[in-house]
Order: sequence, then C-alpha cells, then structure tokens
Amino acid sequence: MENEMDLEPVDERGTKRAADESQIEEPRKPKKIKVSKRVRSMPSILSQLSLSH
Repeated sequence: MENEMDLEPVDERGTKRAADESQIEEPRKPKKIKVSKRVRSMPSILSQLSLSH
C-alpha cells in the first residue's frame, strides 16, 4: 500500500508537469514564428529602401 500511495502522487505530478510543459511550449512556438517573420521582413524592407534610394 505504501508503494501505491507513493506512485499515485508521482503519476499526478507527471501528468501535471506534462500539461504545464505543453502549455508553455504552445505559446512559445507562435512567438518564434512571429519573430522569424519579422526577421525575414527586415531584409526585404532594407532591400526596398536601398532600391528606393
């Protein structure tokens, strides 16, 4: 019984940690995509400025 009691909270913590990690990863991914788009748009803007000049 002691082992079962020890395993139950560990499993609950594992599921909670996995859920937290998935929630943390989801908002980070779109942020990285937005940053990559901004970085890609920067050289295009610079090229347009250089062409306009």
